[in-house]
Amino acid sequence: MAPPAGTATETAAAGPAGTVRVATVTRPPFSLVEDGADTGFTIELWQALAEHMGVETEIVRTETFVDMLDLVRAGQVEAAAANISITAEREAAMDFTQPIFEAGLGIMIPASEKASSSILSTFFSRDLLLALTAAFGLLFVAGMLMWLFERRRQPYFDHTAREALFPSFWWALNLVVNGGFEERQPRSLAGRLLAVVLVVSSLFLVSVFVARITATMTVEAIQSSVTSVNDLYGRRVGTTDGSTAAAFLGA
Repeated sequence: MAPPAGTATETAAAGPAGTVRVATVTRPPFSLVEDGADTGFTIELWQALAEHMGVETEIVRTETFVDMLDLVRAGQVEAAAANISITAEREAAMDFTQPIFEAGLGIMIPASEKASSSILSTFFSRDLLLALTAAFGLLFVAGMLMWLFERRRQPYFDHTAREALFPSFWWALNLVVNGGFEERQPRSLAGRLLAVVLVVSSLFLVSVFVARITATMTVEAIQSSVTSVNDLYGRRVGTTDGSTAAAFLGA
């Protein structure tokens, strides 16, 4: 509760039969409207005090903290009741009652972001799935090209295109992963040239794949690193206009 310095308290004391106008803002559970009636922890506390002092209360509900405090500063209300933080700037313009609630600065982040640092979510990220899809697609194409070059030269590739899909892909995968011809050695000139290209490019493909995993895990780790107020610097943060949290973030 924050009455203007030297005004509201005197008004309430001098006119016990009068009506005290109290500004507030909707902030559950401190101040809210329930079934058309003003209620909440702070409002009920004020109503108990008003009953003890023998005064009537008119609740003036505002849209924002700024509007509520402006009414107090301008003397348009006798007091304000809500979860109002006591600061040096406000103390210079208003008088405060004794604090009735102690709270700190709370940080709320999406639940998905908190879980995104897991290894499983990293492997199922969109960028990594796209990279895996592209890599498997290239291996299928390379395998089918090798089938086209080698199907008449060795039994391993001597199948219909449909039957050769997996054996050809398996051959290309083994070549890229192992960097050698442990599975089958090509016999045609075109097949050997394709194999050389695959062996050389496998170094590049593996490097790109590892780099993609590393980059994705790094980004996920950075995005999920909000654990304290110090981690908020440089990020987009939502807060309540005119609140002490807004003043802290803008400092």
